Amino acid sequence: MGSLLVILLFAVVGWCCLRIIRRSDSLYVAVVVGGIMTWIVGQALINMSVVVGLLPVLGVPLPLISAGGSALVSVLFAVGVLLAFARNEPGAPEALRSRTGAVRRTLAVIAPRRRKRV
Repeated sequence: MGSLLVILLFAVVGWCCLRIIRRSDSLYVAVVVGGIMTWIVGQALINMSVVVGLLPVLGVPLPLISAGGSALVSVLFAVGVLLAFARNEPGAPEALRSRTGAVRRTLAVIAPRRRKRV
């Protein structure tokens, strides 16, 4: 069950990346998100293929799960880029503003409003 959950979560990451690509107005965003999606999902598929025995041992860590040090930092940086693109896709600012509760409070902490200085 745990293995199927991990596979499902990587499929969700891929689906979310495809959603960002489809809704994007910018070619730059589409290319960057496509590259990040290929990197993360491809690395996961290679790692899973090695574990099952379909590929020889390559030493590729499983993104977001294996303790890889610098690999983990770079994948987390890429996920941050994906989140920034998703936050700025068409319709996202209005959807985030319409929500109340935890999301609004979190965004208020991340991007505080600037006060006019006198």
